[in-house]
Amino acid sequence: MRKVTLLAGLLVLAGCGSEGDSKQSASTGEDPTAATTQKTVSEKPSQKTSNISGETDAATLVKRGESLIEQRQFLQAAQLLSQAVQLEPNSWNAYYQRARAYSMMGQDASALADYKTAIRLSPNNARLHYSRGFFYLSHRSADQAIVDLKKSVRLDPTNPESLQFLGLAYLAKEEHQQAIDTFSKLLQIDPNRVDTLNNRGFAYFRAGRNPAAIQDFEQAIQLNPDKVNPYNNLGLVYFAMNDYRKAVASLSEGIARGPNNPVLYQQRREAYLMLNMISEARADAAKLEWLKKLTVLNMKIARRPKHAKKFVERARHNLEGGDQESALDDFNRAVKIDPNYARGFSARAAFWFETGDYDRAIADCDKAIQLEPHHEAHSIRGDAWMQKGDYERAIINYTQAKRFDASVAKAYLMRARALKEKGDEKQAARDLKRAIALDPSLEKSLQ
Repeated sequence: MRKVTLLAGLLVLAGCGSEGDSKQSASTGEDPTAATTQKTVSEKPSQKTSNISGETDAATLVKRGESLIEQRQFLQAAQLLSQAVQLEPNSWNAYYQRARAYSMMGQDASALADYKTAIRLSPNNARLHYSRGFFYLSHRSADQAIVDLKKSVRLDPTNPESLQFLGLAYLAKEEHQQAIDTFSKLLQIDPNRVDTLNNRGFAYFRAGRNPAAIQDFEQAIQLNPDKVNPYNNLGLVYFAMNDYRKAVASLSEGIARGPNNPVLYQQRREAYLMLNMISEARADAAKLEWLKKLTVLNMKIARRPKHAKKFVERARHNLEGGDQESALDDFNRAVKIDPNYARGFSARAAFWFETGDYDRAIADCDKAIQLEPHHEAHSIRGDAWMQKGDYERAIINYTQAKRFDASVAKAYLMRARALKEKGDEKQAARDLKRAIALDPSLEKSLQ
């Protein structure tokens, strides 16, 4: 596999990032900057005074600020924490929490300034060194990350996350043996840490020790068969060993568990090409294009989360990719966001029709037509009534939809037969004539 593929997104391949927020700990899913109960410097009693938030002490402001961070309301959190700093200038926790808020807002210089002040006020606080170390690592400053993370480990050898990210910092610097040694220390504490096994396996792989890498990845898979990254990394190892069939098998297992992970499709495509399996490689390339479009739609929705039309667009895209569950969720969200969006109801009606739920399709079409009569809703409702055997209502809706196709011809034919059975030969003949006019091929089939 091309070297650029191996090196891109090191933390993703090593077990971080692809399965969680890049601002969070990949091993636990928790915010690595979360507050700790450890307190190495005593704080002054809170000053009692008033402020614009209505609170009267710094401790309450810090607590509220921390809560706002968990709610991802970072600007409001930073504002409250700034008030806390004014009330209690020696509160390391106020600076620490504000550093977290600034970091999440992308205000890196302010975050680092607050980390520096917090550490000055509480120099032996392992959590602070760990959090700043993670900050440096996430901003590709591995050397500075290592300094902080090593100190965090010295201060609190029981914190597994400090060792985890110290190992990743060494890995980012391509210092593979130091990474392996660090991950091994953590595995001595807890031999069943799947992410650590995956990370050490990747370090072995980058060091050219493929058998050891395979052993770690397979053990990680055994401990948690649903984790995607070990399959991905196992595929990388087999590819490097020119065992492309095993690479495909491992990557396919990963895709079964992470069907929208573009890295897996890209790497499997390359393995297929090495096996000269061109049609399979093209299918993966098509999936990658579909995922790119999905990413664009996700970004549009993130920018305009109240725009119902964008949810309908993504729902249709998910249907193209065979993801009915996600499609239905988006259809439901569209009509919930805008209950007066007629096209949202007719789009969901089309979904119900394709899944065979004709009653729900008709109900959504009724709602859509009530809001805004349009051809699509009449057309879908006509098809639904056709499937339910009500050819009279089907023809009425086809007429309103201005449709003239084989389905409409069949509706006239079926109604002609029903009329003939009732003895209405004259009307049956008119319907039969209409059916043949719409679809001349019916005349031969009726002879």
